[in-house]
Amino acid sequence: KAPLIAFLDADDLWMPRKLERQLDYFNRHPHLGLLYARLWSYDIEHPEQRRLDPPAVARTFADLLNGPNRVTTSTVVARRECFQVAGLFNPALRASEDHELWLRIARRFAIGFLDEPVAAYRRNTVGFVCQSFNLVSHLTALENVALPLRLAGRLGYFERRRKAKE
Repeated sequence: KAPLIAFLDADDLWMPRKLERQLDYFNRHPHLGLLYARLWSYDIEHPEQRRLDPPAVARTFADLLNGPNRVTTSTVVARRECFQVAGLFNPALRASEDHELWLRIARRFAIGFLDEPVAAYRRNTVGFVCQSFNLVSHLTALENVALPLRLAGRLGYFERRRKAKE
């Protein structure tokens, strides 16, 4: 029954005060449906070589649709209403289910970005087979959101915007 929902993947870590900082941001920006933030990302074998992610920020549905997934699940806090309207993670997807959900939410709600690290993402080395599998799942996730928009005639705006950037 809580009005806000936060996520923590099993292999990630939250920084101290993560929820406090994000709740404060939500209180100052009550129009937001979803808020995500920066995080420290590092390879488990080389934790000293950490980097601050994401390198670029997605603030709109178009940004999420026309680029890679910049929203790391463990940094997300979202209003319960977002899930009541947009639905939950798609269990049919074996990867990119988070990106597909963020796209569905961003179609209906404003998203925000807190420009400070609130979590740590511990990466594993990924092989070619796993990368190929993720690409197929990523394309399926995009198709689930973009195809209904194309059929409804609403995707043209995003295509024109992408072409204008090229």
